[in-house]
Amino acid sequence: MVEITEIINILRRGVLKIISRVTPPRAQELCGKYRRSSHPTREFLFVIAGGGAYMCNDSVYPCKPGTLFLFDAGLPHGHRYIHEDNNYLHLWGYFHERKMHLSIVEVLLNGQSRSFRGMSRFMMPEYILRLIEVRWNLLTQHENVTEQQVEDYMKAPINAALDEMAFRIAEQSPEMQKHTPMKDLMDYIRSRSGRECSLEHLAVISGYTRGYIAHKFRNEIGMTVGEYINKVRLEYVRNALKRGVRQKEMAYELGFSSPTAFWNWFRKYRDQV
Repeated sequence: MVEITEIINILRRGVLKIISRVTPPRAQELCGKYRRSSHPTREFLFVIAGGGAYMCNDSVYPCKPGTLFLFDAGLPHGHRYIHEDNNYLHLWGYFHERKMHLSIVEVLLNGQSRSFRGMSRFMMPEYILRLIEVRWNLLTQHENVTEQQVEDYMKAPINAALDEMAFRIAEQSPEMQKHTPMKDLMDYIRSRSGRECSLEHLAVISGYTRGYIAHKFRNEIGMTVGEYINKVRLEYVRNALKRGVRQKEMAYELGFSSPTAFWNWFRKYRDQV
C-alpha cells in the first residue's frame, strides 16, 4: 500500500514524461486487449504508483510513475482497465462545465477500481483551470506539434494542479473532509458516463450492499442511482450531439447493448436533451 507521504512526494515531483496525440505509435498490436473510449471533454491521467500500460490514440504505452497521459476531446483511449491491471494508483483529471476536478483511483486485482481513501472530486482553483485550458487551446492551434512543444506548453500547468493536490492532501483541507462514499459513487458514475454502473457493480467496487447503496444514495443525493445515471447520460448526449458523434458511438460510450437499445432510451428522454 502506498503511504500518503509517498503520494504527496510523487505529486510534488511532478510530470516526468508526457504521452499525447503526437507521441510516436507504439505496441499497436496490443490495442485489441483494450476497449476504446473517447469523450467530448478533455481528460488526463497521471501515474502515481504501479506499472502496467495504458492505451492512448490506438497505441499502448508503459505506465511508469510520473507519466502523464493527455487525452484531447475525442481522442481514443482505454475504456476503464483490463483484467491484467492490478495494484496501480492513478490520478485522473476531469473537465466538466467550466470546472476541473481531480480524483485518485486505486486499481485492484483484475482491473477493478475504486476511489482511493475518499480522494475524489478535488475541485481545482479557477486560475489553475484557466492556465491549463489556455495552454491546451494554444497547443491545439499549432500544426505539426512536436513532443517537445507538448512538454513546453503542458508540463508546468499540470504540475501546478498536482502540487495543489499534494497541498490539499497534506493540509487535510475542509473540502477533503466533505467526502462521503455516496459522493465517491457519484464521481465514479460521472467519470464513466453511466456505463457499467449497475448496483451490482457499485456494490463490488465500494464494499457496500446493493440495498445500502440504493437507500443511502437516494437519501443523500436526492435521487435514485438510476435517475442519476440518466442525468449523466443526458449530459453526455447533449455534448455528443453538438460534436456530431454517431449514434453507434454514443451507445457504446454510455454502455447500451446496441444502438437500438440506445435509441429506445433516447426516444423516452429526448425532450430533456
